[in-house]
Amino acid sequence: MSRERTFEEEKAYLYRDAKQKQTLHIKKGFVPGMNVAGEVFVNDALEGLLLEELRGFSSKKGFGGFLPAVKQVANVATLPGILGKSVGLPDIHADLESALELGGDWLLRRGYAWTEDKEHCEENGRMLTADPSKVSIRAKKRGLPQMGTLGAGNHYCEVQVVDEVYDEFAAKKMGLEKGQVCVMVHSGSRGLGHQVATDALVVMEKSMARDNLNPIDKQLACARIASQEGQDYLAAMAAAANFAWVNRGAISFLVREAFAKVMQQSPDDMDMHVVYDVSHNIAKVEEHMWGGSVRTVLVHRKGATRALPPHHPLVPSSYQLIGQPVLVGGLKKQQQQQQQQQQQQRQQQQQQQQQQRERQQEPLGGTQGSSADAGGFAR
Repeated sequence: MSRERTFEEEKAYLYRDAKQKQTLHIKKGFVPGMNVAGEVFVNDALEGLLLEELRGFSSKKGFGGFLPAVKQVANVATLPGILGKSVGLPDIHADLESALELGGDWLLRRGYAWTEDKEHCEENGRMLTADPSKVSIRAKKRGLPQMGTLGAGNHYCEVQVVDEVYDEFAAKKMGLEKGQVCVMVHSGSRGLGHQVATDALVVMEKSMARDNLNPIDKQLACARIASQEGQDYLAAMAAAANFAWVNRGAISFLVREAFAKVMQQSPDDMDMHVVYDVSHNIAKVEEHMWGGSVRTVLVHRKGATRALPPHHPLVPSSYQLIGQPVLVGGLKKQQQQQQQQQQQQRQQQQQQQQQQRERQQEPLGGTQGSSADAGGFAR
């Protein structure tokens, strides 16, 4: 059995020559069974992205569901009857563009999600205003190897148990019951989304100077919504939101696969349905009542989620009677009890300290007088 090639060994099958600088050539042998050579039309930036895809794939550091574009072109070259060359156009790279545009639909088309999953996602798992062309090459390079990953910080994938049910009706609608095992996932658009914001800040600094916008805090950098900078950012941010849904959906797929392997049951038999998926760092155009009339506004939510009431048109049909689920990371009973005990101890200490201060302030006589009287008790 032959060993897998390193990135440098893979790269040896790719080259650009002086006569055709706009073409990245793929030699036969790059993948087994190639009948013809391959080529991709590139510039320097796109070539860098294609090589980054290949590097991530070769290093096995995790490449999500993306097959490097050069591998896709080479695989096509193995088809019987192919003539000439297998040719890739500049928008081919790793199908990432499609994921940024389609969001949850990208998962569905590839069998990574169930049809009902998107019904239980905010925006049905897809922002229609997304424009992948507004996402920089650098942001895409950061996102490529991170699909299906949690990231650091407060992100987690945690097995949890339903300890208590406070509303039987709502719990039943969500498919939850006491003692049930659940998995909660907290992750987002990873490095891609961070880079989208970083890129936008640079652009917005220039637009603020032009439009004479002077926010009190540099972290409040902004652009007018209707400006080109504002529209470009909203389109790029929507693409990042779509990537976040793809990322969480990929993690959900892996969770289902892991449970199926361990429990020897299908995810469907175990009823591993998505309760709800909601964004908590996003800006969205919405309609709200303001001043007695319906207005179209841009709502910014930072570390916050929407919480729609029952019968709201954007709430899934299965949740119409209870409203949108609002997911909050819970604690084990033991942790809750410890926190309660600590809180009670702090309250007791505060009460004791307060009582001690009051005793120190009390006069030694039977009546409380003025400050002059208090001075007399010091003798």
